[in-house]
Amino acid sequence: MTSAEFVKIRKAELLVLGRAVSIVVETGNPARLARANAVKVVPGSLQEGTEGAISAVCESTTEPGTVYAVLIHPVDRGRIRKVSCSCHDHVRHNWACKHVLAVAKEFVNRGRREWSLLTQLEGVY
Repeated sequence: MTSAEFVKIRKAELLVLGRAVSIVVETGNPARLARANAVKVVPGSLQEGTEGAISAVCESTTEPGTVYAVLIHPVDRGRIRKVSCSCHDHVRHNWACKHVLAVAKEFVNRGRREWSLLTQLEGVY
C-alpha cells in the first residue's frame, strides 16, 4: 500500500468513526455532558482497536485514586451500538455516563487533529 493510499483509507475510517462517536456526544444528556468536561482521560490510555473499538481509562472526579475503564464498541452501520464503563452510574443505569462522554469527546478532538495532519500529508503525496 502506498502512503497516499494509506492516507485516503485512514481519512475514510476517521470520517465514519468520528461521525458515529459525535452522535454519542450530541445525544448525551446535557447535565452529564457538562460533568464530562471535568473528567480527565488518563494520558496515553485512549486507544483505537483493530476492529474499531475505542477504549480508555478515566479518573474518578469524586473518588481520588479510582479509575474507570471505558469501551465504545465498534461502529455498526454508521452507529455506535453499545458503550460500557466500569463506574457505578453506568453499571446501575446502563447509559452513556460522563466518562463515556469524556472519552467520546477526547476521541473526536484527537480525530480532528489527525484529520488535519493527514490533509497536510495529502499535499505531499
